[in-house]
Amino acid sequence: MILSSPYAPFNSKEWNSLVSKNAKFENTPIKIQKKIYKTFTLKKIEKDQLLHEKNRLHKQMQIVFA
Repeated sequence: MILSSPYAPFNSKEWNSLVSKNAKFENTPIKIQKKIYKTFTLKKIEKDQLLHEKNRLHKQMQIVFA
């Protein structure tokens, strides 16, 4: 017989072991891990700083040639 068929033999010991594993986790709090993606924020900060520096140099050049 195929085990996935509806006529597969039922093993109560196997069922009880699976149910008891889930039962011990019923009242435990869920731990959520917060992941911070530093690479994105660091790249964005570096890009913003570079744009700010270019803007400042551009303004200085306008003052020199004015």
